[in-house]
Amino acid sequence: MASQLKTSFIELEQVNNALELRVEKQTITLQKTLEELRRTQSQMIQSEKMSALGQLVAGVAHETNNPVNFIHGNLTHIQNYAQDLLEFIQLYQYHYPNPVAEIQTEAKEVDLEFILDDLPKMLSN
Repeated sequence: MASQLKTSFIELEQVNNALELRVEKQTITLQKTLEELRRTQSQMIQSEKMSALGQLVAGVAHETNNPVNFIHGNLTHIQNYAQDLLEFIQLYQYHYPNPVAEIQTEAKEVDLEFILDDLPKMLSN
């Protein structure tokens, strides 16, 4: 009976050791899995951040393009209107070289001669 009890204890110890090894292997496997999950979670968070940043940049680009396209689309019209107004002013000056004092004063204040010279240059660039 004592030998049978001893054998049972030895078997029990072997089973216990095998069980401890299995638990240790599973613990290592679980730790690796947890580490991989954390890495994946970190990558997903980075991916979400980049996606949000991309959407923000796209939104800013869209909001910037609208007024820029509006201005660009109307530059030709502005240039034509300005040219028409400048020609009209020059025609007026040709036919009425001596305007009233108020118009002469205003022309000096706004520096009309400079505007007549500079505005076409500004619009052509």
